[in-house]
This record gives sequence, structure tokens and C-alpha cells, in this order.
Amino acid sequence: MNRTLLNHTHRWLGLAAVALMLNGCAGMLAYREGNSLLAEGKLEPGLAKLEEAARLEPKNAEYRITFANRKLTIVNGLNARAETARQQGNLTEAEKAYNQTLAIDSNNAFAKQGLHALITERRHKQIVEEAEALYKKGGNNNLSDALEKLRPILAENPNQREALNLKARINEQQARQ
Repeated sequence: MNRTLLNHTHRWLGLAAVALMLNGCAGMLAYREGNSLLAEGKLEPGLAKLEEAARLEPKNAEYRITFANRKLTIVNGLNARAETARQQGNLTEAEKAYNQTLAIDSNNAFAKQGLHALITERRHKQIVEEAEALYKKGGNNNLSDALEKLRPILAENPNQREALNLKARINEQQARQ
């Protein structure tokens, strides 16, 4: 009976060793696949594979550090791309990059603030367009109404370029009249 118990114990230990080796192989495969996907520009699946490798081998510091560093680098790059696009007036591209950041890091405060700023900028743009239409109609009442529309925008953002340009044109037109 002792011999049977010993055989079962050896068999169980052998299976446990095989399971550990397979788990290690799975971690290594996920790590390699993650790096390969990232090299191809497939950010979200690549990071998911690196995270999987770190999860499969939690004691492997290289996997954990690589995942954390790559995630941070990608998130910072996406946020920088979004901010540049926003500053250049390409709001659609900025929104896409901010949303991609949030798909990777759902709690990223910079991306959330960026999306909020895009909402404000779109609202400002709409109001400037309405004020521009009033300006084009001409007449003292329309020019005054256009200035009134611009006032809240310039209160929120004194450097809003389009609003400043339109305000200067309106003031010039009013001075001529």
C-alpha cells in the first residue's frame, strides 16, 4: 500500500512539474507574441499579451516591468499625439487618440480632461460660426449680437483664436460705421 501511495505521489508531482513548465512556456509565448504585436503597431492586443505573460508568470520581473514600461510609453505617446492634434485644430484625430488611451488605461486623467476640452472646443467653434453668420449679415444689431455671442467664449478662453479674430473684424466694422 505504501508503494501505491508513493507511485501516486510521484505521478502527481510529475504532473505538477509538467503543468508548471507548460505555464512557463505559455508565459514566454505570450511575452514574445505581445512584443511582436507591438512591433507591428497592434497596441491593444500587444499590451494584452504582455499583461497575460506577467499574469501567467507573476514572479517574472522582466515580464512585469516590460508590460508596465510599454504601457506607460504607449499611453504617454497617445496623449502627446492627441494633444498635438487638438492644438492644431484636428479635433477628430485628437478624440481618436484620447479614446485609444482610455481603451488601454480607462482611468487616465489626462485623456479624460482632453476629451472634456474637446467638447468645450467644439461648442466654442459652433458659437463662433453662429457669430460669423451674424457678422456676414452686417448691420449694427447683428454686429452687437455677434459680439455678445463671443463674450462667453472669450471669458472661458481669452486666447481662442477664431473668436479673437472675429471680434477684431467686428470692432473694425463697427468703427467704420
